[in-house]
Amino acid sequence: MGRGNVEGITLSWTKENPLNRYAELRSIKNLFKEAVHHYFEVVHNVVVPPDTKFMISDSWFVHSTDSGNFDSPAVVTNIHNHPFSAINGIFYMDDSDHGTMIYSEDRKPHWPFMFLDRNPDGKDRESYPIKSEKGTLILFPAETRHANIITKGAKDRNALVFNVWPIGTLSERNTTRLDMVDILSEFMGDDS
Repeated sequence: MGRGNVEGITLSWTKENPLNRYAELRSIKNLFKEAVHHYFEVVHNVVVPPDTKFMISDSWFVHSTDSGNFDSPAVVTNIHNHPFSAINGIFYMDDSDHGTMIYSEDRKPHWPFMFLDRNPDGKDRESYPIKSEKGTLILFPAETRHANIITKGAKDRNALVFNVWPIGTLSERNTTRLDMVDILSEFMGDDS
């Protein structure tokens, strides 16, 4: 188990790969893989060939809590991405004001796979704060930068995080890592 404590924020994780390790999680694992399939077809308008499968390469539990020692109402910590996978998923296991911040960078407004596309002024957001709501699954390309939002006084957040690799073909090219980056950037494209 890993644990970090910064400015009154405690973040812990258990990298035990529960989705691949525990048979009792097989049904939720299959639902996540179906959601990834749907993600490619709906968000990216790609017909996924029948021989393409999605593998959950690793998974872990994350627990976020506020130990009350920071001054600001919320702190964003641990900005990172998952460069050794194609899609990252976060499944919130409870309701909490803690959550996840997704940094859109130059992404199109439909990233991540949630309907959080524009600010009220109509401009694309630079980041998407996503509150932890029980049963919510968010999916986004693994190279997308994201972080934990820790809100002062909020109930602890528990999430199941996983990485996904496609096995097979999503286009005329093989889905090796370099091809996958090209394929995903084709889906994202420029806004031009």
